[in-house]
Amino acid sequence: MKKIKVAVVFGGRSGEHEVSIMSARSIIKGLKPDRYEVIPIAITRDGLWLPPAEAQSALESGVADGGTTSLAICPGAAVGSLVQG
Repeated sequence: MKKIKVAVVFGGRSGEHEVSIMSARSIIKGLKPDRYEVIPIAITRDGLWLPPAEAQSALESGVADGGTTSLAICPGAAVGSLVQG
């Protein structure tokens, strides 16, 4: 069976930044890996969207700050809708 791709977006400029990261961890843990392919997307406190590799680090560290690569999401694109820059 083909896995369903699920983007989990977390972090952000809110005062609830850390709570959002903890919630994302909980959600990802609850998704069955044989059914879902999780694509983590972190938003830093400055509003920078981080790509999956850097977002995974943010999940592990508990803070989505810094980042060396930004991410853009292109709505309606059938292929390549996540663009890193």
